[in-house]
Formats: sequence, C-alpha cells, structure tokens
Amino acid sequence: YVSIEGRDLWEFPLQLSEKQKIKLLHHIIELEAQDFPYYYFDYNCSYFILSLLQVLYPEKMLMDDFWFSTIPYDTLKTLQKNKIIEKFEFRPSNLRVIETKWNALNKFEKKQVLSDKKAESVRALEVKMDLAYLRSNQGEDVKTELYDLQLQRAKLGSQKTFETNLKPEASILSEWPTSFLGFSASKDTAGMHVLPALKDSLTPTNYMKGINISLLETKLIYEDSYLYLSDLSLMDIRSYPLYTELFKKMSYEISLFYRDSKHRAANSQLKVAFGYSFSLYDDLVWQFFLNTRAKHQDDSTRFGAGYIQQLSFQHKKWTALIRQEITYFDSIDDDKDYHLSIGREISYQKQLRFNYLKTETYPSLSEIEFVFYF
Repeated sequence: YVSIEGRDLWEFPLQLSEKQKIKLLHHIIELEAQDFPYYYFDYNCSYFILSLLQVLYPEKMLMDDFWFSTIPYDTLKTLQKNKIIEKFEFRPSNLRVIETKWNALNKFEKKQVLSDKKAESVRALEVKMDLAYLRSNQGEDVKTELYDLQLQRAKLGSQKTFETNLKPEASILSEWPTSFLGFSASKDTAGMHVLPALKDSLTPTNYMKGINISLLETKLIYEDSYLYLSDLSLMDIRSYPLYTELFKKMSYEISLFYRDSKHRAANSQLKVAFGYSFSLYDDLVWQFFLNTRAKHQDDSTRFGAGYIQQLSFQHKKWTALIRQEITYFDSIDDDKDYHLSIGREISYQKQLRFNYLKTETYPSLSEIEFVFYF
C-alpha cells in the first residue's frame, strides 16, 4: 500500500507514553521467533496488531468486539473507542493528486497534457511530469522523457501552480459504516435486509465511484404466510473508477448469489461484468457493463450474457439509483431486472428509502425501507 498505487494512506499515531513504548518494544522482541495462523476475514494482521496492543492495556478487552469478521477499519474503530488513537494524518495517493491537478486545469491546459508537443503552461507541464513519474514507478522506462520535461520546467523558473492540500477535515473513521440492518414494508410483504460486513465502501449507498466488497448480504421476505430467503449475496465486489481523458479505467462487478421466491424456483448464480463509469455531472454517474452469468437451477446449469446500465445520483443527504440488468439465457427464460431506489438520510447513519423492484424474484414490488448503518 504505497503512494504509487491508487490508495490513499491514513495514519493514526498511537497515544503512548514513553514507558508504554519501551514495554511494547520489549514485547515485539519477545515475539520475533513466533508464528501465528493467518485467516483473511478474521485472524488477520489487523487482529494481531490488537493482540500486540492488548499487552499495554490489560484492563481493556480490545479483541472482543468482533463476531463475524475483522477488518482494519473495525480494529481502528476499537482503538478510537478506547482513546488509543485520536489524531490522524492523510497522505493522498499519486493518482488522487494527479486527478486533483487535472481537474484544476482549463481546457487549453488539458489539451497540452494530452498532446505529444511541448507544454507551454507550467501547470500542464507539471501534470505531464507527474504522469511520467507514475509510469516510471509502474516499471516503464521514461528517463529520456523525464529529462526533457525537467529541462522544460527549469526554463520556466519559479511559478505558483497548484494548491494541493487534500487533507480532509474529519477522519475516515467518522464516515464509513461497516454494516447495516434494514426493515421494509409494502402492500403485501414485509422484509428484513442485513449486511454484516461492508468493506472499502466510499459511500453509504455504494452506488458511486470507489471499491466496495460486501459479504453475506441477506434479504428475507414475508409474503402470504410464507417466509423465504429472497436474496443471499455470498460475495459482491464492485469497482467503479471514473473513465476520464486522463485515466481510462475499467469498472467491474463480480458476485455470487442465491435467489428464492414463491413465484419462481430457487437458483444460484455467478455474475461477472465489465464496463465503464462516466461522470455526467458532479453528482451524477452513468455506468454501462457487458455481463455474463452462470445460473444453476433444477439440477442444470445454463450460461447467459447481456448488459447492465445504471444511473446514480448522490448529493448531500439524497441518493438515487436507476438500474437495468438484462441477461439472455434463451428465448424462454431471460432475466430482466429493474431497480429504482430513492433515499434520504434522516439522521446520522439512518436512511429512509423508497424501492421499486421488478426481477425474477419480485414480479413487481414497491416498498419503503428504513436502514440503520453501524
């Protein structure tokens, strides 16, 4: 996780006395020859960092807050709750710095960055140098290009270029929920919606840019005296980087899920989709994907292909999503899913949503859902 990647770095200094620092150092030396089992979702490196710090705080039960999974974000929340960390430092990735500079350029400067000709603007030249350094860090030989750019920059002298203080006002620990619980109701149904582990999410709705990994998202529906597991997403990975003139990144979705309904037979599916995300406006994103699916139902497995498109909006306390997902298996049984969701944050980490669903699970369902994030 170095700055040459697309990941920002958050640093949280430990609030330790000199005596605690010496004790911790001695304990680390004692553990030098020890081996520990490693399991990605629970007994991982972040969990064992807590076990290390537990020596300094025997009166605090730092390792007792985890019932399903252990992720670095949750371990940091535990340390924050126990006042072991309070301050933070933020180091933006090279990609974030370059994108911030790019967005500050006017259209003429952007043309100079994308052109093979010499840049006349010092700001355009600086972005070209940043891009060359980025390619160099990724293993590309750009020594000659960098030398020419540095020579051009030296000739332009000292000039003010960008304000790039990107440190946020609040720590990331005050923003990210790691799970949610929702209750929904419609004219004929009642439901419960649970997501026990939400990882690397940038927004509560997960519809915008960024990477989201969720596990065991579950929805139960009660309809006509029948309770069934309508949706179980064992794993859902979504990456929505924006496609720009500067970085032509591809978006993707990978999910493994199970569906049941009183209207159709249960099935399990694996979906893989690749496409692009485009910013139509500051708060409006359109995405288009080509997708493939493998569906197992009634002791047989079939394969299909189709497309996904969705329009998502997020501004202040409002979120909205319109999603269409079409998969062609054969002329008899095509999957056509439609999803409309409009939500508003009504208080801290509480959201009220209106959902309209039309899928193989729900022929037509309009519901009101109340969601708690925690």
